[in-house]
Amino acid sequence: GRAVGLGLAAAALLSLSLLGGADAQGQCCTGTACNTPTTWDAMLSCPSSHWSTHMSQFPQQWHLINNPGATVTKQCISGANKYKTCTQDGDCGSAVDICKKPAMSASEYMDNYMSCCKHCVWNMKFPVGAPIHVAAGPVGTEANELTGIQNLDCNTFASDFAALDTETADGFLSRSEFNNFLNMVPFKQMVATQMLDPESVFWIADLNKDKFVSAHEYLILRHYFTPTIISNSAPTQTTGTPLAQGPLGGMFFDNSTVSVWVTTANNMMMRLYLVNKWNSAGTREPRYNEEKEHKRLRDLDGSTRISLDEHYFSEFADIDGDGFISKAEFDLSLYNPATATGVPARATKSSFEAMDLDGDSRISFIERKRIVADRNENGDIDAAEWAWADYPIEYGPFRGHVYVDGTLKPEQYRYYMAYHGCTVRGSIAYSRPLSQFPWDDGCPINVHVKPSIPFVDPPSAANARRDSHGIDASHGGFALRVLGNITDRLLWKPTIKYVAADADKTSVASEYGLGPPDVNTNAFDMALMSSYEVTPDGWTCSKSLFPEDGFVLVTRSEDVEIVMYLIAGKLTGSPHFINFFCTLFFFTLVVGHFIWFVEKWSNHEIFRTFYGEGVMDGLWWAIVTQTTVGYGDKAPISGIGKSFAVLWMLFGLIMFGVFSGQVTNFIEEETALNNIASAASLGGFTVGTLTKTRPLQLQQIFAFSNYNCATIEECGDRLLKRKISAFVAPRADVLTFFQTPSSKFDNIAPAKTLCGNPFKIVGGTISPALIPQAPPAVRLCAYTSSVYGGVYLTQGVTYTLDKMVEDGSLQSILVENQESVYIPPDEGTGGQCAPDSPWDVTMIVVACTLMAFYAVLITITENEAAQELIAKWRGRPSPKALRQEAARVAAAEEEAKAPAEKPKKEEEEAPKLPGLSQEHAEKMIDVSKKLGVFTAMQATDIRRMQRELKEQRYILQRMLKFFGMCGILVMICLAIMVGILIAVWGDKLQVAQYQYN
Repeated sequence: GRAVGLGLAAAALLSLSLLGGADAQGQCCTGTACNTPTTWDAMLSCPSSHWSTHMSQFPQQWHLINNPGATVTKQCISGANKYKTCTQDGDCGSAVDICKKPAMSASEYMDNYMSCCKHCVWNMKFPVGAPIHVAAGPVGTEANELTGIQNLDCNTFASDFAALDTETADGFLSRSEFNNFLNMVPFKQMVATQMLDPESVFWIADLNKDKFVSAHEYLILRHYFTPTIISNSAPTQTTGTPLAQGPLGGMFFDNSTVSVWVTTANNMMMRLYLVNKWNSAGTREPRYNEEKEHKRLRDLDGSTRISLDEHYFSEFADIDGDGFISKAEFDLSLYNPATATGVPARATKSSFEAMDLDGDSRISFIERKRIVADRNENGDIDAAEWAWADYPIEYGPFRGHVYVDGTLKPEQYRYYMAYHGCTVRGSIAYSRPLSQFPWDDGCPINVHVKPSIPFVDPPSAANARRDSHGIDASHGGFALRVLGNITDRLLWKPTIKYVAADADKTSVASEYGLGPPDVNTNAFDMALMSSYEVTPDGWTCSKSLFPEDGFVLVTRSEDVEIVMYLIAGKLTGSPHFINFFCTLFFFTLVVGHFIWFVEKWSNHEIFRTFYGEGVMDGLWWAIVTQTTVGYGDKAPISGIGKSFAVLWMLFGLIMFGVFSGQVTNFIEEETALNNIASAASLGGFTVGTLTKTRPLQLQQIFAFSNYNCATIEECGDRLLKRKISAFVAPRADVLTFFQTPSSKFDNIAPAKTLCGNPFKIVGGTISPALIPQAPPAVRLCAYTSSVYGGVYLTQGVTYTLDKMVEDGSLQSILVENQESVYIPPDEGTGGQCAPDSPWDVTMIVVACTLMAFYAVLITITENEAAQELIAKWRGRPSPKALRQEAARVAAAEEEAKAPAEKPKKEEEEAPKLPGLSQEHAEKMIDVSKKLGVFTAMQATDIRRMQRELKEQRYILQRMLKFFGMCGILVMICLAIMVGILIAVWGDKLQVAQYQYN
């Protein structure tokens, strides 16, 4: 009984506080003073007598009620004193009935005259200008049908609170007393079914975080939960996790509960209006866009869920509706530590200074939300607190905002606030969802650029002094043109800031100077990269702004000239030819010996038996047969010789086929530079790459010998000097190199060289799939270490680039700027750059001169008279005399070879020797003949042997000279090779040093 008595007493005291406090403070009874309360406890002190009068009236006529101290001031609706306050018609002029109360919507009336009763009405936020207000009213004969409307009667909230404050009746609910509220219908069932988490509900309801729920906090709680009670609806469970274990412990409104609420409220108001014969046009169902706007206006953090804090912040604390709480509004709110249970120090973490994280003397909802999220009150937000507080994933994952220790500290939270505020305000200003990347104009975007033709032109007098938003025609360069198109589509207005060259800034990060946003101005910095750079740590970049971005292959514009006699000379001294010749000579020498040994027994006339002669005969046959020339002067006749000859001919075909292939390969190697058409054809060549692309290991991907160039100018210089065959570099760097004067090229840009660029890009852009780890060169980057706003901005650029690729506008910009990106060659004047003649005039003239010379020489040498003159001039016998002598010698030799026979007639007429018989005479004659033949043959053999000995001696001399020359050539080649090695590798040769103990 004592507990009940205390409860009733507390209820009475609370009622007096809520009902009489207004009169004591002069609220709701002194006209416009209600809109400018001076203490927090007056904010919700709505007199029941006053509100009862309003419940009996049509909401759209509330401004006509003559409430004591809350009467709407009359104004002159016409006359000389129009819009001025008045009490009678005479104050306005001579006209009648012109001093009236001005027309006023329920919303305007509540804001200006009855703000202390806001917890008694529910603003539906539609239609615009005169929003529908849901409030309790007379039920008449429809009490059974309108039983739920009693939950709208704010006059019952005080007594309900007193019934809960049973322990100490001090006007505050402790955690145990709050359980009495949670044991009420429907909250008891919601807790039992894990739709509500009791601890979360208590934490959220405790607005000033003093570990108690005050009477005023209870009013806000009841106002927030009333739609749930009336519509008998709860949020939809979208995952397998119970709502109580999810965001805000299930204490929120989602889209479904809002939809049910607006429909239920309209039906209830419609019936109430009909019962009271009020104008039923005063309420209606919301249209689709109106319901969508209703949800958006209440969803302050973009989570698609409406929390109690969002409800209180927008409906009660933010009095002027500007989206922020000023110091004056804070002092009047329940966030004020002065509202704590007599000990304000217990709520210091909810002080204005603690909430005003960015120090701008006003509190945004995101600043307030940090206090709610920090359940362990250590000042930081961890992953569990982030998930519980329902920070929307659309604004980035938790890991995108956190500090290195995995928590969201105040500094990082300020970055989140800046990003969130810029996007939310931009979304409202441009009526764009977050998926279209809205951005507030009040949040500067500074794009730092470094001049790099043709992508970013150097600053001119027109754009150097610019400090306004936007990109216009004064900002030249392909990349800036594309960026201007992107920002126009996104409705962003960036400021271009040119980066000055500074040798002291050795890294990309220091050169562009990107860092966290300026939380005082909400300024975000970005960098427009126009050359290949490794993405610095903590940066995030967009896709490429250049549709032809990527790596390319650069070669000389002029092909290697093919001079066949030079190639033949190189081939003769090449390892291919020397190896082939030595191998062939060895095999030919062996085969020559073999065929001579086989054929000399039966074919000694062709393959002579003497070693020196026979081997040379065999060697000649081996060479003629292997080369398939086949003179026919020497041929084997034995079976073994013929069979071997067949094999040797086949071997010769194979050998010379292989050699022909080697010759072809040699010619292809000499002219291979002309055949470099893509990166796939670089195998075996020496190719230059930039030092900054070394981590990509291009030489391993394309199997070439790598030469690292510190700069692209070095690669170009080495390519012109033929020290490298080509170089692989990002197209953006190559195009900048083509259009930038360099001391290595007489301070002339290669692309502006007379008669055309000495370099050319071949094979198009190398497929990105071959170099997947290579970032694009022309891109927009932002600092994103604990700054998800940078990720958002770069994603917006990438999103727009994809759209531009789809509609072809990106390619169109490239076509429009084709001649500035790819400068046409300078053709010169007066045929300066005419192509060289395909005719080798010098060689043709020399050849024709030699042909004429030898034609004359042949004609002279074939003329007998000319030969006589030449012989006489040289002091030698005449050719005619030599021919006669040769004929005589030949005749003598023939005569010596023929047997000494006398004519038969002379033989018959010869005198016969006496005493010899015919038989003996014939025998003697026969012997004489044989002796003569033998003698002649001996003489012939002697002369032949003498001639052969001379020939053999000559052959041996020639062989010795040949092998001597070969030895000399080998020694010379070895000396040249050693000299080359010393010249090339001399700086790397080391002399071994020995130490003796």
